[in-house]
Amino acid sequence: MDSTQPSGPTPCNKGIADLVSHTLKLIDDGFTKFEKVSDETARMRIAICEGCTEHFIVEERRCDLCCCPMDFKVTLKYDPIKGVQILKKTPITCPIGKW
Repeated sequence: MDSTQPSGPTPCNKGIADLVSHTLKLIDDGFTKFEKVSDETARMRIAICEGCTEHFIVEERRCDLCCCPMDFKVTLKYDPIKGVQILKKTPITCPIGKW
């Protein structure tokens, strides 16, 4: 990794990530429900994320690669962002393929 690159989201990126996270949670709580994985799958995913010392930001419970709030992302079956972009159900995944 280039030492001039920030290791985590920049304040601007974090602000955008927070806004997107908040919006997705409001949508999920409101008129549209996202399809979710089983509780067992969500627990397995978050355990993998928490064990990722390279990218998991413990204090924010985010991945520094995708900026996602992991406690929410691990529960989703499909990617709400990619799904909108390509108009199909795209399974949600870890950005480096750990789950």
